[in-house]
Amino acid sequence: MKSITLSFLTLLFLSCQVSPPTTVKQDASMANLLDISYTPQAPVSESNHFHTGFADKGAWFGYFLPQDSSSWGGFTGPYIVAGEYPVALAKNLAQLSISKMQDDEWVSCPFIAADDISYYPGYLVQNLRTEDFAVRLKVSYVTAHSAMISYEIENSSSQKQILQLQWNGELLPYKNDLKLTSAPKGIEIGFKGIHETWNYYSEPEWQFTIRMAEEVKTSINGTAFQMLWPETIELKPGNSHLIAQQQSFTFLPDENGKIEAEANEVLATANAIHQQNKSHWQTLKDKLQEKVGCDEVALQTAMKALMTLNTNRRAPAGRILTEGVVPSTFYKWFNGVWAWDSWKHSAGLAPYMPEVAKNNIRSMFDYQVAVDDTERPWDEGMILDCIFYYDDHDGSGNWNERNSKPPLAAWTVWKVFENTGDTAFVAEMLPHLIRYHQWWYRNRDHDGNGICEYGCTIHPYNVTVTDKDGTLHDHRIEAAAWEGGGDNFIRFDQDLGVKMLDNHYNDRLVGYSMNQESADLNAFLVAEKRFLSKMNQLVGRQKEAIEYEREAEKVAAFIREKMFDATTGFFYDVDIATKQPLVGRGKGPEGWIVLWAQVATPQQAEAVKSSLMDATQFNTKVPFPTAAKDNPRFNPTGYWRGPVWMSPVWFGLKGLRNYEFDTEAGLLSAKVLNNAEGLSIPGAPIRENYHPLTGEGLSCYNFSWSSAHTLMILESLNGK
Repeated sequence: MKSITLSFLTLLFLSCQVSPPTTVKQDASMANLLDISYTPQAPVSESNHFHTGFADKGAWFGYFLPQDSSSWGGFTGPYIVAGEYPVALAKNLAQLSISKMQDDEWVSCPFIAADDISYYPGYLVQNLRTEDFAVRLKVSYVTAHSAMISYEIENSSSQKQILQLQWNGELLPYKNDLKLTSAPKGIEIGFKGIHETWNYYSEPEWQFTIRMAEEVKTSINGTAFQMLWPETIELKPGNSHLIAQQQSFTFLPDENGKIEAEANEVLATANAIHQQNKSHWQTLKDKLQEKVGCDEVALQTAMKALMTLNTNRRAPAGRILTEGVVPSTFYKWFNGVWAWDSWKHSAGLAPYMPEVAKNNIRSMFDYQVAVDDTERPWDEGMILDCIFYYDDHDGSGNWNERNSKPPLAAWTVWKVFENTGDTAFVAEMLPHLIRYHQWWYRNRDHDGNGICEYGCTIHPYNVTVTDKDGTLHDHRIEAAAWEGGGDNFIRFDQDLGVKMLDNHYNDRLVGYSMNQESADLNAFLVAEKRFLSKMNQLVGRQKEAIEYEREAEKVAAFIREKMFDATTGFFYDVDIATKQPLVGRGKGPEGWIVLWAQVATPQQAEAVKSSLMDATQFNTKVPFPTAAKDNPRFNPTGYWRGPVWMSPVWFGLKGLRNYEFDTEAGLLSAKVLNNAEGLSIPGAPIRENYHPLTGEGLSCYNFSWSSAHTLMILESLNGK
């Protein structure tokens, strides 16, 4: 097993010469960086976490590789995202079978060997053999709505062969939702339309289609079908024949019509489409090499992260108006676009897929609350927590307007600018960023002192209720903790004194705040003011730029003077009434976010660094747990109460580098990359979080912001 060692850290700084070949070949070092071997057995998996697939270009459908020889000849699945939930349509929708003419009879030619069954960046392959034929299958995407599967059959025998091709499939319907019908050139799978808030959605307009270049002979038996190629194929020894198939998944009739109109041209250019996708991913590999260096482990890890982000990408559909990146396709609840997830996804994608990064930012601002909003005009400027294919009026249980998320939007817009130089994008986003920034001070500054608190909105679910056992349960604290980004941070525990306060503006209730002013929130806001200053300067608004810098220093001074405890050498939230640090709740990421925002004095940064390097606190096997190891409430598997998340990891590493603690940042980076289970190992998924003491991967697979921050950690090791 290869590992990222200290000697590896020096190798990362070597320069690389990138000369892309004119013809892009398969790169064995990039094969199967993610294991997507899986054969669905039911439409809805019993597990929310433990497999992944392949998709590209923002598609809402994708494929797996077969787990065993019984599924060779087809790409298993496909899966679709049924509105909000991942669902398998079939075990193997279109599995190829070959027959040859022998003694005037058709004889089956089973696959007897596989030379390559692999997931390469941007496409899947199966190179198979029968007794007489070499068969090469490949799938890559044409658009967000269609994929191209090519079947190339070569006569590897010493005599002429006459063969016949057939594709077999059987659906896995959820509660009889699917309708299978034949078409002249393939099959069509329709949906009857089911709405189950917590399990499954479909609409009658949706359609999954298989199209061939010529009319095929199709027979249907319930949920099973066969498609027979209409002509026999003659192949001399060494000759080959290629047939292409287009599979598409559309939500609207006009989308399907466009696919149909272009089908013949697409089917006639299968190899060119595959080559274009190879070239695209070769370009991405070159960009990765430029950013993370030549070392094979670093490059493989970076590519795995980029592939994860790309598979979690979604084209516009339903209420998602602009393409975005979801946290994880195969975790049941994660097929929506979250606010601060999106900021991180876009920051990670900016050097490689800048247009996707821009769109992912725009997708959240599509729902920025307007001043004339019919439901919550007092929240003008707010960014919602998360958006989905359906909204809450459509019956979605996942769409969330109960809270916002930590303010990192200006940071990610600036990251895009740093990588693209796109001043127009900054000018486009600046008014929206200012409105969002102002919302924090209008709706989350309870005592009007210019220091904000996490809180929640006026919403039917943000209420206090009495449970059956008589316990008073304040759902507002739940939403406020979500707004803080750490759903169950120890510092948000109700029994430690967290209460909710009413916020008023112009004599009306506009929301609620926790009774604590948070170190990380206000550090984020300092950074946001500085980014807004840079943006205003960029577009020629010097007066506004100066004012944001002045405001940033005012908040930074408060953090330095009120939120730092000299005895323990760390930054904490403060009680809103006394302005005293809440030291008793223990240390967490809020303390080092201040270093990321470059707010701390050098002496304060030195003290925080000491805690980060202390094995009894944060320098665990995988460093930067979300609660210090010596906290009595530390729980290494407790979501935000101890597990290591790659987002706080990166903020911590960047914070150390901001104060020139480069050696310490390098040591901790190496521990993260080496000890987080599977992170730097081809085939293993990138996990949502990690056990700080053992390194075990926790929670869901293929997590987007873990991938985005892995890219950023690797870039920082290479000095980028």
